[in-house]
Amino acid sequence: MFENLAEHQVADKLANCVYKPAWVMTSRLGAQLSGNFVVSALPLPNSDPLKLVVCVTKRDFTHAVIMESRVFALHLLRRDQIDVAVRFAYQSGREVDKFATTPHKTGHTGVPVLTDCLGYMEFEVLETFDTATHTVTLAEIRNAEAYLPLDQIEQGLPGNEEWFRKNAPPHPRAVAAQQAAQAQAQQGHR
Repeated sequence: MFENLAEHQVADKLANCVYKPAWVMTSRLGAQLSGNFVVSALPLPNSDPLKLVVCVTKRDFTHAVIMESRVFALHLLRRDQIDVAVRFAYQSGREVDKFATTPHKTGHTGVPVLTDCLGYMEFEVLETFDTATHTVTLAEIRNAEAYLPLDQIEQGLPGNEEWFRKNAPPHPRAVAAQQAAQAQAQQGHR
């Protein structure tokens, strides 16, 4: 076994040089619709039909839905859709109906597909690999639709992780934690 000599800052910078589009991931289990925000989806080069590797966070409600239904859709957002990204990133489907204000239809696989975005792809899960924090899924394309002509969709057009970090407001949990820490610090100075 090799010792890990990688500096986190160096490894993080190198890994994040890869263009990472921001996706909204949706799924369905019976009448329950679910969705979250994903930046860890990579296509397998030269796979035919298209296959993708996606890391699904275990703490998200969408994880349980996808692991049981074995289907999901990925949606590419436009750069003017930070509100949609935040809705799917910051809220839990256990507590909020994210689809109540999000235009959508039922896709080929039965999952909800957003109707206001650059386009979407529907997948069926073929295999999974378990890690401590995520389930890595290997999935195969079942359907796709673009809402723009294909020659208008190019790298850099959709929102990506950097776009999200620069444009999204602070996460409400982070704000609450900061406020609690400030209140505690003020009490300590009294």
